[in-house]
Amino acid sequence: MYLPEKLPNNVTVPSGPYHELAEAIRRGCVLRPQQAFGVFAVENDGAQAVCALGAAAVGENIDVISEASFIEQTAELRARFPVLRNLLEMPRNRWSVMEAIIHLNDSRRWSRERIADWLDAL
Repeated sequence: MYLPEKLPNNVTVPSGPYHELAEAIRRGCVLRPQQAFGVFAVENDGAQAVCALGAAAVGENIDVISEASFIEQTAELRARFPVLRNLLEMPRNRWSVMEAIIHLNDSRRWSRERIADWLDAL
């Protein structure tokens, strides 16, 4: 989380269309340090692990329930971040931002922090 008033004058703060989503993921990573793959959230050794989208939900104070369906879990998240529906031209594919995040988390096994950095670079 950036505090522009505390940054030196020569430092620029990311402010693209995906920055708020990236920041929500970063906040969620602090609150839920374990990453989940293939599921939105899962109980793991007494702690709740969440994927990148789950981290965004946690970072926005959206309840994350391991047993709930993906559609139920992401409805409020999609309402708070309409950019999740934006389409991206990916190599050999055209995906929504949400689909790209899922792919990077589950198939490519990117860390949630790396996904947040990628969003800021879009």
